[in-house]
Amino acid sequence: MPTLIMKLPSSNTEVVEQPDECPYCGSMVIQKWGTTSRNVPGVQNTVVEVQRYRCGKCGGTFRHYPVEYDGPGMPGRIKQLAAVAWAIGMSLREVVSMFEDAGIELSHTTVWREGQKLVKLIKNQASESPLQRYAIDRQFVPRVSNRFGVVLAVDLGGSKPLVLGTLNEHDPRRVKKWLEPLLEGSSIEMTTVGTDLFLSRAFGVNVDAPQAATH
Repeated sequence: MPTLIMKLPSSNTEVVEQPDECPYCGSMVIQKWGTTSRNVPGVQNTVVEVQRYRCGKCGGTFRHYPVEYDGPGMPGRIKQLAAVAWAIGMSLREVVSMFEDAGIELSHTTVWREGQKLVKLIKNQASESPLQRYAIDRQFVPRVSNRFGVVLAVDLGGSKPLVLGTLNEHDPRRVKKWLEPLLEGSSIEMTTVGTDLFLSRAFGVNVDAPQAATH
């Protein structure tokens, strides 16, 4: 029972690059106009640096955020992970509830909007390779679910990964290749781990302990 974990990479919380032009008039004559900080929602509270700029032509001021964050709202990578969960078969309610349990508030509309983009990609993949279409199964029983396929989980930086469910595929390499287009441009890392390590981290299961009999 291999496990494929989608993990958020460490993010740069400081603005490094400078915008090319003023978003209001397009002028390239802009100057720094102070900095501020803003809390970003996430599993662990993150504070990012926000650089303010002033346009030398129109006088307008605007904020510029680190590239990993979509302005003052939810980081794009978190929205993309939620969209993937919905696009492969979880309900909107399940996705929103799962992220709420991790301390992240997402709206049904946000998940649906981001997920629609991925649904189109999945349909394109299916047209090119009809046999390669994976769906999530929310049923997962630790140490009993060997009859299921690859376990798909999300690591948001907390103490435990979030289990999305299992997929109808036993080769994590094929699942990883299938997911790559859905995560393109996000820098989200995908790591395959064995059963023992995953159960120990996600559920605190002592893999050396005798397994209870099942009927």
